[in-house]
Amino acid sequence: MNKKKEINNLDTLPTLNNIKQIEKELNFFIDIGYGELNFDSLYKWSLIINTFHKYFSGNSYNILDIGGGCGPLDMYFTNYGNVLSIDLNHETTWYPINELSFYRNSIGFKYKKQNLQRITANILETKLLKGRDTKFDFVYDSCSMIHFHNYGDIQPTKNIEIISKIVKNNLSKDSLFVTASHCTYPSSFPSRDFTFHENIDHAILNSGFSRLNKKGDFKGIKKIFRKKTDFGYKRNSINVLKSNNSENQLRLLRENWRSGRGGSEWTTFFGVYKPEFEDTKIKIDFLEYINNSSIVKFKKIWMRYFGKRVYRILHYIFKASSLPF
Repeated sequence: MNKKKEINNLDTLPTLNNIKQIEKELNFFIDIGYGELNFDSLYKWSLIINTFHKYFSGNSYNILDIGGGCGPLDMYFTNYGNVLSIDLNHETTWYPINELSFYRNSIGFKYKKQNLQRITANILETKLLKGRDTKFDFVYDSCSMIHFHNYGDIQPTKNIEIISKIVKNNLSKDSLFVTASHCTYPSSFPSRDFTFHENIDHAILNSGFSRLNKKGDFKGIKKIFRKKTDFGYKRNSINVLKSNNSENQLRLLRENWRSGRGGSEWTTFFGVYKPEFEDTKIKIDFLEYINNSSIVKFKKIWMRYFGKRVYRILHYIFKASSLPF
């Protein structure tokens, strides 16, 4: 991972600046004919591609696609390394496709078929990700992990956390995990697999990750939803997309969200994460350190001159920090 690149601060609630940041990626999908599909899908795909190129350069990476199915992303990333794509279905998707898995009305793009391995399996159950010697450099989820959300359960994000832990076990310290999913707007309500964005974020953070991009700002979104637009409730508007007008594209994206699911209003959750690993070389248990035979003499002298109370205070401090002295 290229650590010199700036952090990709793309908000959960997109702004005009966010749309402009991924202009190149959006135009890529529009030019090959995917602009006829829901604009929110183009938006999520563009976020993931944009983030990859901000952090990585070269074409020899190991990449994992979680639940991408027949989407274009796993094919796109074959130009940058070996891609393992795991999903329950690689035959059909929510839009019509041709024999090459491209959108039926798309002209497609060049990709390296020999670099793509599509496996039909449940990521929660497959053994392919257990005990792997080769770590993934880049892992992405494009609106699939939310389908593992257990709506109505006591622990609704339990499976999201389990998947995140599986992902972490297959990463190195320089790897990256990116997810872009639909979620419920904070003042709305969960519906089936649509949960609140903070629930997804917490599940991933609890699995041993830290977040690189800032959280989205939802201020003013209600006013935007109430504002009438020229797009009605259309899921796409190819003329708007081809006009390359960022303001209209942003309005179109938010119109997509108004349809929601089960009556709830929704938006896009986008998180960029890196795995956190403990450095066992510098973290030493103070109890083991203080009982080492080489410093028993020091311990006796310390107790004689400073007393038990001070010793116990320092013992507590060092034990809490996991550092010796």
